[in-house]
Amino acid sequence: MKPAYFTFGLIATLYAGNAVAADFGYNANSIAAHNIIGMQHYIVNRAIVLPEHDNVTPRIKQKAQDPDAYGEMIYYGEYGDDTGVLPLIGRSGGDTSNAYIGATWEHMDEELKFKSYPHMDTTLNLGMLEFGNNHETLYNRPLDLKFFGGYVGGDIENNGVDIDQNGGFFGVLAHQSIDDFDLNFVADFGLMANDVNDMTTAKNFNNVWVAVNLDAAYKFAIDEHLVLRPNVRGGYMWIFSPNYVLKNGENIDNKNFGTFELTPGIDIISDLGNGWSIGARGAYVMNFVSGGETYVEYAKIEKLKTDNYFEYSIKIEKYVDDLFFGINVGRHDGGRTGWFGGLTIKYLF
Repeated sequence: MKPAYFTFGLIATLYAGNAVAADFGYNANSIAAHNIIGMQHYIVNRAIVLPEHDNVTPRIKQKAQDPDAYGEMIYYGEYGDDTGVLPLIGRSGGDTSNAYIGATWEHMDEELKFKSYPHMDTTLNLGMLEFGNNHETLYNRPLDLKFFGGYVGGDIENNGVDIDQNGGFFGVLAHQSIDDFDLNFVADFGLMANDVNDMTTAKNFNNVWVAVNLDAAYKFAIDEHLVLRPNVRGGYMWIFSPNYVLKNGENIDNKNFGTFELTPGIDIISDLGNGWSIGARGAYVMNFVSGGETYVEYAKIEKLKTDNYFEYSIKIEKYVDDLFFGINVGRHDGGRTGWFGGLTIKYLF
């Protein structure tokens, strides 16, 4: 190879690397915000209350008007839990009692695909604690209330570009079943600190978010062991986006993000007996982003966009007396592509 060709190639490589690095400085906030949007989807997935095993059993119509007669599982104590006080909560197959505490850990390893920007490798870790009080009543119907919060963090990198993300969140959930309709309302807020390991960015920055989500479903009991839950989720998320200055002195002005998620899906839950159950989920995640424009010295640059993606997962759960254990694994394909999985443990009071 002639020295001139080698020199030309080296200069071209360095120029391309510097261009990507400068480009990253312009888009760092957008990249971080898109990862937060994906993280929010995981938070809602873990927060939503799915039908317990007692709701899998179809309601048995009986002529007897005695509320203690064998009917809906919520009013019957299978294993001697009859107290004479309604609602009578049983444990057959694993329905929950009045209150519980739980802990969840979820790990995700994915590729975040932008339409007009290099792909980014991203990892996320979600640690969540929750306290719930099941079977309260609202208009004489069961109502589940849950408070949750925890840690979320991860890493975004590509070609030497690296953002470490660490943050926390807090939220509340209300879940109510109206006959065969199933409703979950989730609201949460949080802070994400972004540690930018790149020579072009002068300082780190923080994002703050607020989000609300509604998951509406209809439950079809196929038989005494299997239920289908077609559902649709709609949610809005607002992300505060700070300004920053690059080390070359350029001012970066970031507008706040607004994003609406629409996710149709279906859950399948099967009671295997003896406290065991297995479930599967399939969904199509669509995010519609507004705002989030970036200006470099008052000149607007092209906004980053991602594609929608498919989500599918399976889970296995087990009740042992007052303890609940669950494990799940799943995959995304599309705008986010990769694997995720996690563990859950709960203690029922």
